Amino acid sequence: MTKKVFAILLVFVLFSFNKSTDDKHLHIVLRAIGHDLLVQSNDSTSRVLPLEKLDEHTFQISFEHDFSFVTDTLINAVDRILSKEEITNPYQVMVRSCKTQKVIYAYEVSSDTEFLIPCTGVVNPKDCYQVQVTFLKDESPYKAWFPLLAIPFLGFFIFLLYRKKNSTLNENVIEVDNSQHIIKIGKESIQLSDQESKLFQLLSEADGQIVKREVLLYEIWEKDGTIVSSRSLDVLVSKLRKKITEVSNFQIKNVHGKGYKLI
Repeated sequence: MTKKVFAILLVFVLFSFNKSTDDKHLHIVLRAIGHDLLVQSNDSTSRVLPLEKLDEHTFQISFEHDFSFVTDTLINAVDRILSKEEITNPYQVMVRSCKTQKVIYAYEVSSDTEFLIPCTGVVNPKDCYQVQVTFLKDESPYKAWFPLLAIPFLGFFIFLLYRKKNSTLNENVIEVDNSQHIIKIGKESIQLSDQESKLFQLLSEADGQIVKREVLLYEIWEKDGTIVSSRSLDVLVSKLRKKITEVSNFQIKNVHGKGYKLI
């Protein structure tokens, strides 16, 4: 057991340090957002200028030429590209006028509030804009010191998993009460929200197979006529994951670029 724990810790630390080297990957991701905005405004030739880091958490995307944009296009581009790269930090987006530095449009996506997105569908005229992306809660996606802080928490988590695996609780037995939104895992009962219940049912019925993000979004929201950001799915998964991992060894795995599966 000791050797296994050491190996897991070593792999985790090496992986974390690899992501903590610098902001190069983040620069590429944010430039991709800028390029997407230009393409959506029918401009495939203008350049996205070198990214500026305004402070520890704020990055500015600037453009070679003026362009127009629809607020929904901006929201979808940022959400889609950050989600694809698994950058899950809460963030704020501000669009400023190059000439006056006034804020033309702003919104926030947070794990606490899910999202604060005003005035969708607004067409902004062709002009010089700068897009500023700020990652909130003093959590830059690539902190160099993150692995050092994470090691004791990871060790404690592994200890809890070890205890669960050696408990007498039969966690492979699941009972689902869809009418009351309650699931029973072994001797433990978990109260779920309506959306959490739908998500758990979709994942459990897949029998360990990947359920695509598009399917989950459609079945949980779009089927009933509600259109949400894909970040809402990530928030919902996070809430359900927290509930089921507290009482069982079941895990909801994120499969990069595809979807989720329950194992």
